[in-house]
This record gives sequence, C-alpha cells and structure tokens, in this order.
Amino acid sequence: MSKFLTPVNPNNNDTLTLQEKNELIDDLDKDKFRITGDLNDLIAIQNVQEADIDLAINIMEQVDKQWEISSLDNQQRFQTMLFPEGLVYNYETSNFGTSKISPLYRYTPNKKDLPESEKSVLVAGAGFEPAT
Repeated sequence: MSKFLTPVNPNNNDTLTLQEKNELIDDLDKDKFRITGDLNDLIAIQNVQEADIDLAINIMEQVDKQWEISSLDNQQRFQTMLFPEGLVYNYETSNFGTSKISPLYRYTPNKKDLPESEKSVLVAGAGFEPAT
C-alpha cells in the first residue's frame, strides 16, 4: 500500500465490483488509521515541547529565586549566561544595567503593568530609541 491515499475515479460508472469497492474502502480506512496515528504522534511531541518551554519560562520568570538558592559559583555562571557582556554599575545612582542580555531572556514574555516596586531599573543600551 502506498503512503498516499488511493485515488478514486469518479467516472467509474459503477464498473467496480462490490469486492473492489470494499477493498478500496479498506485501503482508505487503513490510510486514515495510519494518518491519524501519525497526527497523534506529532501532537504528543508538540505537547512535550510546549511543556518544556513552559517549564523553562517558569524558571526564567523566577530568576530571583534561582539566584537566592544558588551557590556563588553557580551565581557567577548564571550571571555570565544572563549578561554575556557583563554589567555596568552607576555609583551615583546605585543602579546597574547592561547593553546586552541573553537571547533567552529577550524573547520571554514581559509582564506589563507591574507595581513600581517590581519595575526594573535597567535601561535600554545606547542606540536604542523608544518606540513611537
């Protein structure tokens, strides 16, 4: 049996025997069963990938908790991962910032309408202009 559905000739003028019709229906049912199984396999893979992505984003949204429970060595690795070009600290305002953040964190959803206490003191790097 081919991977593709068996074509049906609409102009057969009832020239197919009952047995041929039954065989054609059986072939189509087998194709449908196989395709449904393939679709279910792909849906299962997609669901696992979505669950992995959701878990990763959940962990990334709780970066403060990850930082608190990490050892100094892990904090340094984590910092390098988050800020590949390092951090800049402004001694006058006691704020820090970075011009480049890990692509993983650039593409995570941003929370909007945060209370003032939860807003970041980070600013866009040089060359970035506000959207108009």
